[in-house]
Amino acid sequence: MTQTPVRKVTFAEFLDYDAADHRIELENGEIITMPTGSPLHIAIIRFLFTTLENEIKGNHLPFEIFPGGIGVRTGLRTSREPDLCILHREDWDALRKQNLLRRSSNAHRF
Repeated sequence: MTQTPVRKVTFAEFLDYDAADHRIELENGEIITMPTGSPLHIAIIRFLFTTLENEIKGNHLPFEIFPGGIGVRTGLRTSREPDLCILHREDWDALRKQNLLRRSSNAHRF
């Protein structure tokens, strides 16, 4: 039996992919649906987030911390969504500006 090869998607196609109902990651050009975390997993994430956020704010460190929801490009056709993401404030500002530019350029396509 012959299997049909899976079409690889580009990083740009991955960014435009509608995944409203589930969490996805890109691995070597293939979109992968990720399982939801267990209650213990979520509790650990919440503990780490709170502890690290308090440390960042309490020491006036130039970082931003996010509990998931941010894709991190780890290769040409690979993007992961870590449970926690810590970015230097300058990098966060640059990403926000880049996203605003991308959205405004996409708006002109229609």
